[in-house]
Amino acid sequence: MRQAIIDANNATTTDDTVIFQAGINGALQTSGGFIITDNLDIQGPGESLVINGNNAQRIFTINSGVTATLSGLQLQNGGIDNHGTLTLSNSTIQSSAWNEGNGGAIYNTGTGTLNVDNSVLSSNSAAWGGGIANDGILTITHSTLANNSAINDGGGIVNTKGTLTVSDSTLSGNSAGAWGGGVSSWSENLNANLTTIINSTLSGNSAANDGGGITNTNGSLVISNSTLSGNSAGVYGGGISSYSEDFNANLIFTISNSTLSGNSAMKGGGGISNNTTTLAISNSTLSGNSATTQGGGGINNYRATLTVTNSTLSGNSAADNGGGIANGEAPLTITNSTLSGNSAVNSGGGIVNFSGSLTLGNNLIAGNTANIGKEVYRNDGPFTSLGHNLFGENGSPGLANANPINSDLILPGPASTAIGPLADNGGPTQTHLPVAGSPAIDAGDNLLVSEALITDQRGYGPRIVNSIVDIGAVEVGATDPATTLITHYYESILRRSPEPDGLAFWQALIAEKQAQGEDVKPVFRQMANFFFFSDEYLARNTTDGEFITNLYFTFFQREPDQGGMDFWLNRLANGYGRDQAMGDFLFVPEFASFMQALGF
Repeated sequence: MRQAIIDANNATTTDDTVIFQAGINGALQTSGGFIITDNLDIQGPGESLVINGNNAQRIFTINSGVTATLSGLQLQNGGIDNHGTLTLSNSTIQSSAWNEGNGGAIYNTGTGTLNVDNSVLSSNSAAWGGGIANDGILTITHSTLANNSAINDGGGIVNTKGTLTVSDSTLSGNSAGAWGGGVSSWSENLNANLTTIINSTLSGNSAANDGGGITNTNGSLVISNSTLSGNSAGVYGGGISSYSEDFNANLIFTISNSTLSGNSAMKGGGGISNNTTTLAISNSTLSGNSATTQGGGGINNYRATLTVTNSTLSGNSAADNGGGIANGEAPLTITNSTLSGNSAVNSGGGIVNFSGSLTLGNNLIAGNTANIGKEVYRNDGPFTSLGHNLFGENGSPGLANANPINSDLILPGPASTAIGPLADNGGPTQTHLPVAGSPAIDAGDNLLVSEALITDQRGYGPRIVNSIVDIGAVEVGATDPATTLITHYYESILRRSPEPDGLAFWQALIAEKQAQGEDVKPVFRQMANFFFFSDEYLARNTTDGEFITNLYFTFFQREPDQGGMDFWLNRLANGYGRDQAMGDFLFVPEFASFMQALGF
């Protein structure tokens, strides 16, 4: 391989490719690293061959200005230095130690652009960035970083003054001796780094200091459709720790459609510790997180604007104050959310507010426990009710120093008379579904539902059913669009309701596509083909006119116009097949627009 790379580096023709012989197996011991100085594509044989660097030096170094692709490689005891543009795919890097430098498996320098796809980086170690150290542009897709370790920051990844995007990937069991067990993203300069986590899982990561899952310092952090669970921090932020040196820096920190569960911090912020960084949480659930010696089981927020919308905090605990949220010296606004089952040893089972402003509207806050202020404890700072909150208790046992207004409600019984337990009620996150007869149903204020809030937390629409929004994060009567459309196909084509097994079958196919981020329209095309040509439908012996009418109702939910009916009847009369006609309906713009309006 060394000679092939040397020849490629010296070639003056177009980009070169090195392909390993098929069937090659065993172990290749390198006597020195391979330096790539010209554009090159190396295609390895996969698991059958291990390239061992003996931790003497990097196995591959990609020079600045070079574009390289490495695929099908199994690297051990030696990683990669990238100064150019590198794509690593279908590969494994393991047991590589770089304990006096950056990036146990890969170091992507400030001039580097690195794409890691469908690869595994495991059991690597470094001083910074046990799996990967990034100073440039790093994108990770469909990959796993597991059991990597850093002496300092970033057990899985350290992102320094760079741009990091992680999607459809897993970071698990990584550890850091300082900050950021899964990911540490930091910069000395404000807003010099951006970290984006999409549709990914961070679980079982740990940090001796802050940020068991993620630590974010002086940068922007965007998390969506992701899960952080079972991460732990020795100080603050079991799931996430975020900090900015400047309160006015306007850094972006958002969490949407995500779950933070079972994370723990030795001090504050079992789920999240947020310090001087503006944070917006929407359509997300924080559950079962714990602060073992201080406050903020779910969230510990200090000198940072915090907005929580359409979200659930449930079963979080704090050894001191603020089982759900502990807020200090900062504005906290919560709307259309549910806080239940949170606990604090001292005050504020649901929320404790110190010196900052607290604003609540359309929230269900009930079933929380604390010595004083089970639902809300206002130690200091202004409290503003926007109305239409449903509180579990009034007075100092329930609302200590936080007076409700006339449109707020006090639950006459236990929380179970208003909501069910935290459960999978559909959508990407667990929620508390209002029970039948709940006082939360149709008791909110529509003026507190912004134009952007079009669904409940589950992603089902509309957010307002029966003309008045429900209190809390979940809207009773809001139905999963997929289930609604499946039912419509049954009723339109087969003229009956779906049987449970059939409904579950099609729901599972759609859910699988959605989980993979794929287009679901092919599932509905498959369903239509199955139904229209089933024995059950064919037994009705429909006329061509009835068939065309069924197509219009099924795919457009409208009567056929006369011109359309005449066109299709003429085509069928001249030998055009019904299967061809149905296929045409499924690929016209009207069908695509109809599906898009439903969110597909």
